Amino acid sequence: MSTVQAEVDGRCGRWRGYGRTDPLGYSRVITERLTYGNNCHQERAVESMKSNLYWMLGLVLLVWLVEIVNLSMEYRLNEWGILPRSSRGLAGIPVSPFLHGGIGHVISNTSGFVLLGSVVMIRGRMLFLQLSLLIVLLGGGLTWALGRSAHHVGASGLIFGYFGYLLARGWYERTLSSIVIALVILVIYGGVLWNLLPTDTQISWEGHVFGFLAGILGARLFRSRQKEEPS
Repeated sequence: MSTVQAEVDGRCGRWRGYGRTDPLGYSRVITERLTYGNNCHQERAVESMKSNLYWMLGLVLLVWLVEIVNLSMEYRLNEWGILPRSSRGLAGIPVSPFLHGGIGHVISNTSGFVLLGSVVMIRGRMLFLQLSLLIVLLGGGLTWALGRSAHHVGASGLIFGYFGYLLARGWYERTLSSIVIALVILVIYGGVLWNLLPTDTQISWEGHVFGFLAGILGARLFRSRQKEEPS
């Protein structure tokens, strides 16, 4: 049996590798970490942040592309929003977050989606996708079942879901980081809680309420995710 050994300096520390070949010609490679690089965790964090940023920019770009198409069609695509208790309105449950009532509507939702969505995504893209799916399906489903007879469109239900999740996560996890994040988010976005009330007939407060509740449920379901997941 022959053995070849080498040591290399990798991005995240020093590694040793063994290459072994037995008499029958079978080879096996074994690696082990000798030391951790000083900047390993920082590099991984920066790479994760960059990757998450690209994801968010891609989603925002998609929303704006749909808005441009919708605008060119004089917002006829909004007929595919959530129309409560109608068979066609069921298709609006997954589609409605991409539809908006105007440029101002998209602009107001873009900032909230990017900020709150990015904070959620710190825990990993898998959690972000699972939570988003829960909010869209549950919040949208409840809006379809209990909402007013009108076309409900916009990503605000999803944004309220992230808002509810981040607030409730501080309660369910009760870690210093989750509590601090909840308090900061509450200070920044606490004023939007008024939009949970039926104060404007042009606003889908039902979508806000049910998205918010779905986010709270998400915090309960995913509360065991104490450690940040790699993206």
